Amino acid sequence: MPLYRGHLKELPFITGEGSSKKALYRQLAEQYQEYVALNQVEEEKDEEMTSSLLTADQLLKYYDGETFDGFSLGENVKEE
Repeated sequence: MPLYRGHLKELPFITGEGSSKKALYRQLAEQYQEYVALNQVEEEKDEEMTSSLLTADQLLKYYDGETFDGFSLGENVKEE
């Protein structure tokens, strides 16, 4: 009786084996679902980074000094 083994190409740490291809794929699918469930919980904990959370210096660092409509660094900055 053949033994089928495999892994997910994108996630090689998810491996499985079974006596048929169907059993192998079922095992891989179950492990992938567990992996996705665990990672969704971690992603929900991360705070979404928006420009409203950044300081003026951080905004300039990420946007190379561009100024946006309705955004000003103050009166001391000279515009070119």
